[in-house]
Amino acid sequence: MIQSDYYAASREAAVYPHLRQAVELVAIDAGTIAVDVGCGAGRNTRFLLERGFVVHAYDNNPEALEYVRDLADKPQCLPPAAALKLSTTPRRR
Repeated sequence: MIQSDYYAASREAAVYPHLRQAVELVAIDAGTIAVDVGCGAGRNTRFLLERGFVVHAYDNNPEALEYVRDLADKPQCLPPAAALKLSTTPRRR
C-alpha cells in the first residue's frame, strides 16, 4: 500500500480502544498536554483535540504531518489557538 493511501484510510479508522479508555480515566483541565509520537494522519491527534487537549504531534514523515496540519483548519477540533504543535522527529540511523 502506498503511504498516502494508508494515511487517507487511517484518518477514518476508529481510535484505538486503549486510548479512548485512558482519556476517560484522566481528569482533563483546559490546556492538558498530550504527545502523539508517530502521529501518522492524525487519528489520535484529532480525538485528543476534540477532548480539549493541547497536542504535540510528531512524525518523521512530512507527508503525514500535512494530514495533521489540516486539523488546524477545523475549528471544532481546536481549543484555544496553538493547541496543535507539529514537528518531525529525527530518523534513527
